Amino acid sequence: MALGNFSGWIQPTRATEPTVYLYALMVAAAGMVLLRHSLRKSISTAPSDDDAEAVEAQLDRLVARLQNINTNSESIDVREVSRVIDNELAIDINGCAAAREMLSRRWGLQPYADFLSRFVEGQRNIRLAREASAAGNAEDVWDNLGSAEACLLDAHRLFQRFHKETKHSLRN
Repeated sequence: MALGNFSGWIQPTRATEPTVYLYALMVAAAGMVLLRHSLRKSISTAPSDDDAEAVEAQLDRLVARLQNINTNSESIDVREVSRVIDNELAIDINGCAAAREMLSRRWGLQPYADFLSRFVEGQRNIRLAREASAAGNAEDVWDNLGSAEACLLDAHRLFQRFHKETKHSLRN
């Protein structure tokens, strides 16, 4: 019997229906206010040239360090390559990856996709080289690091081109 009374208590009556709709309307209005606030905040935090310069510096370091590793491949033990990747490349890879949102807002989707496809391919090759290093497979390590260097050089060139075009269009 108590269950029957409890279920009757939950069911809305004609007197409470307007109140339920009023609460739903208030929640929807609050959601709209929050959405507008978040859109204004994202527009006001548009990426600056300093952000792009920081990403470019990270790309410069990443490419230079990768070229250095490939140039000195004779003096680096294959099993140590994973440690070298962790110590010398990981921070700049993560920094560039963290800037993805800024780049998409700054350049638009197609240039962003072009840059990102080359960058991610280079990142993937570095990961494969790290795994090959752990397995002791020298040929795969150096092949993947060579491919990573080529991909990241392409990504770097694309970044410079898109950054230059964006700076030029912002001035006009």
